[in-house]
Amino acid sequence: MTVGELRRWLKGHGSVDARDARAGARRGRPIVGYLHALDGVPPRVGRSWDIITAGDGVWLAADNPALSLRVPVAPCQIRGLAPLGPACALRHGPVPQACWDEAVALCRWHAARGHEFLVLGMLD
Repeated sequence: MTVGELRRWLKGHGSVDARDARAGARRGRPIVGYLHALDGVPPRVGRSWDIITAGDGVWLAADNPALSLRVPVAPCQIRGLAPLGPACALRHGPVPQACWDEAVALCRWHAARGHEFLVLGMLD
């Protein structure tokens, strides 16, 4: 099979060029995915995060072993795409109420004094 025949065969089977297929296999998933919500939430493709254009704006979606979330970047109306809305899911269940109450009280104490405060959660 010649290179030209191979390229024609690959074009008919979903790959434009054998070099593109090899390069894609080496690179793996992109660092950032750019997606459109045509029929709901699209599957994640970016290694770090995805930017999703949806009917209710532009969203940033990210996840890690403990948390999956979707936050607005630019709220707006985009005709023809499905709306998504925000999302936040804790993968290991809810935060215990006592921990939550303590974290909120600490944040409110610092906010009342005009301090910026970073909340960091660690998984055991």
